[in-house]
Amino acid sequence: MAEAVANVARRINATVEEGKDTLDLSNCKLISFPDGVFKVLRSVSENIHVIMLADNEMKALFQQVLFDIHSAER
Repeated sequence: MAEAVANVARRINATVEEGKDTLDLSNCKLISFPDGVFKVLRSVSENIHVIMLADNEMKALFQQVLFDIHSAER
C-alpha cells in the first residue's frame, strides 16, 4: 500500500512540476480515488484537464468524486 501511495505522489508531483495537463494515475493499484488528489486539484486545477485512471482496481467512480473534481475546477 505504501508503495502505491508513493507512486501516486510521485506522479502528481511530476505532473505539477512539469506543467502537464494530464495526470496519469494508470496502473497505480488504486481501489478508490485518492483524497489527496482533490487537494492538489484545488491548487492546480486550471492546468489539469485529464485524469487517466486505466488499469486500476476501482470498480466504479461515484458521482461524488466527479462532483468534487468539477468543484475543484472552480
